[in-house]
Amino acid sequence: PPAPPRRPPPPARAGGGGAGGGGPALAMGFTFPLPGPGDLVLGFSQLRFACDRSLCPAGRPWVSTGFDVALRSVWWWGQGAWGGWVQGGLHTHRMEGRIRGPGGGTRVTSGGGGGFEVGGGLLWRWYPRLYVGPGVRYGEGNVPFPSLGRMHPRYLVLDLGVSAGF
Repeated sequence: PPAPPRRPPPPARAGGGGAGGGGPALAMGFTFPLPGPGDLVLGFSQLRFACDRSLCPAGRPWVSTGFDVALRSVWWWGQGAWGGWVQGGLHTHRMEGRIRGPGGGTRVTSGGGGGFEVGGGLLWRWYPRLYVGPGVRYGEGNVPFPSLGRMHPRYLVLDLGVSAGF
């Protein structure tokens, strides 16, 4: 019998919900001081990507789970009450989702993948060793699927972060 036709993976967008977004994002990271002005950040994130209803049953979001490693620089001003940060790094992706098919859809999972992420934001010292602040992160990836080809997700995430020192 002939092989089933190859369908390209659905387009992917992540963000903060709404028509163009995929839903909430979760991220957690650990910062390790390095000699000099930078810090090493090791983290974990989970992003939701919107999927076109023509390819995904009921427009269900795709989920990307991954780990990242980045370098971050922080600058303080105003007697250390306010700070700004920038970072850049690499991340892994493992994406899962459903595409239209028999029985309500077919579940597909990527074979790994990776990409880059850059970001920046502000920090406000709310209490000794407790900081809050907004940030923004942008990333791109390259995620292979064994039977579907590659997906190239891009995302822009607005954060409200809380940092605690131990």
